[in-house]
Amino acid sequence: MAKLCSECSQKKADTSVRGTCGAPNYVKAGGLPQGHFPWTESPNFTLCDACADHFGRCAWCGGSLTGWNYSLLPTTKRFCQQDDKSNGGHVEGMYVGEQILVKLTVDLYSGVSWRVRSLSRGVSLASQRIVTEGGQYGYLEMYFDLGVVDSKAAIVLEQEASRSWVSLKNAQTWGITVEVKH
Repeated sequence: MAKLCSECSQKKADTSVRGTCGAPNYVKAGGLPQGHFPWTESPNFTLCDACADHFGRCAWCGGSLTGWNYSLLPTTKRFCQQDDKSNGGHVEGMYVGEQILVKLTVDLYSGVSWRVRSLSRGVSLASQRIVTEGGQYGYLEMYFDLGVVDSKAAIVLEQEASRSWVSLKNAQTWGITVEVKH
């Protein structure tokens, strides 16, 4: 069973499908613990059980379980990870002050990326970065702050040409709604 911090242990995780362990995006291959799995018990979880144990982090939010406050992630806030497959979905059980991490696969050679198309009131883009280990593919990570109570806060992204010589026809959109509680 995944180790969770006191706040995340009170939330109900979706265990109907697996999620992806995010540790390989931040730790070199030799730094992963023995027993690391590429998946998690829930798409809400950020780390597999072995990585949560090894790094002393909450499997859901990535926060410290030991009090030693180093970070694998570029945020100190609690967050829920959403990915390519989450398009059109709804995230329940988030709270004001937490974040949504949108992690989308990008082809770094294509010149196509993603940008914010629209956000509900109280949702703002806190930071973004590209994570890659070299090669053609990587992930665009976008961290969205949840600032006000809203039962269906919306995050909508759309593809954009990230290079002036790229022509983008029929740009795709990606979106979710989020229940934000007080």
